[in-house]
Amino acid sequence: MDNLTHTLIGTTLAFTWLDGREGVLGKKEASPYFYEKAAFWTAIVGSNFPDLDFLLNPFLGGGKLAYLLSHRGYTHSLLLVPFTGMVSALFGFGIAQLRCREVRVKEKFSFPLLFVLGMVACSLHIGADFWNDYGVHPFSPVMNRWYYGDFVFILEPLVWLCLIPILVQRLKTRFLRGVWIAIALSVSGLLLWGGFAPRAIGFFAIFFAGIFSCWQFRSKSIWPAVFGLVVILLVFKFSATRAREEILRNFAQALPTEKAVDLVSTAAPADPFCWRMIVLSLGQNQDTYFGRVASVSLWPAWLSPRGCFFRLGDALEKNPPFWFGKNLENLSEVDSVHWYGGVKGSLESLRKKAQSDCQVSQLLRFARIPFFHALPSGEEIMGDLRYDYSDGTGFAKISLHAEDSKAPCLKWEVPWEPPALHAFGISEFR
Repeated sequence: MDNLTHTLIGTTLAFTWLDGREGVLGKKEASPYFYEKAAFWTAIVGSNFPDLDFLLNPFLGGGKLAYLLSHRGYTHSLLLVPFTGMVSALFGFGIAQLRCREVRVKEKFSFPLLFVLGMVACSLHIGADFWNDYGVHPFSPVMNRWYYGDFVFILEPLVWLCLIPILVQRLKTRFLRGVWIAIALSVSGLLLWGGFAPRAIGFFAIFFAGIFSCWQFRSKSIWPAVFGLVVILLVFKFSATRAREEILRNFAQALPTEKAVDLVSTAAPADPFCWRMIVLSLGQNQDTYFGRVASVSLWPAWLSPRGCFFRLGDALEKNPPFWFGKNLENLSEVDSVHWYGGVKGSLESLRKKAQSDCQVSQLLRFARIPFFHALPSGEEIMGDLRYDYSDGTGFAKISLHAEDSKAPCLKWEVPWEPPALHAFGISEFR
């Protein structure tokens, strides 16, 4: 998830922790102002610290490939939470010391409780990153498989609007309260007039946020924010299950000879009725594979699937990628599902490329829906259909053997299991 979401979850955790006991560092064993600051900063640092894994990028060789494979890496492992939690607690304690120089902490200061708070914050960061389709490998280095939640977009405005009120209520500085109010108003404006969600969804989101804000300010407790977050996640998870069932049913009826081996699902921001789906399937010959893109509307009478997900259909028609309208075979549009096209590949060809090109073998450790495409210039690119929807540069797209690439291959191999090969039932290409 984005770092705004992580920060809001961290502050909510800090307030929950402080509400749960009079002194998070031990009852009256330190100045209340000091332990509030220590807990607050420990939770914030712990909720963002795992994303510092980009600092490993230069050690892998730098560049896009290094970033893709270092991000959500070792710092996103539950087995390393004691280390990241300890670092977060030390930072929280240090910041509190700087902010409270006049406060003298007594000898009975309970640092272990601050350490526990740091571990909880880091664990919640990993849990939040699991929600979307980017994935995490929380048991590395013992188990290096990717795990995907596939039910929340990487930026979710409903989470922001649900958690901001408690910050506005609890922060003591008028300026900071004003900043968070401005953020909430900006998000509300984007929902109504930003164009990435139907206006009715925007009104519903603001109404939802208004209810929980009123509850928050009336109760003055942490539970409205916690309850609201849980409700949001449950609604999106239930809707994801419905949407996945709908797309797989349509796929199985149209292509009974193919086997769906993976399904990437992503909700539109603030809209649990609208989904983008990518089906990874294996052909009857067990060598040809396909990755096909579709959108699903769980309320087609109100919103057509073509109008779902940032109006994906209109965007693709204006600037169609090379795969648009291809490899659809017998797939036809129904009320709730619209298919846009897809990529096609061969496992044998993929194996040969991976064995002869280190860039291919390394990107396979990230790419969930891998594809290759030859440009008119003769240059060959490799990408991940989750994120690369245009013929130009993309988030997970690399140019194979690019002349301007200073470090095309990583200096050392990361151990992540290739997600696409795992879906195909293949451990590694040897």
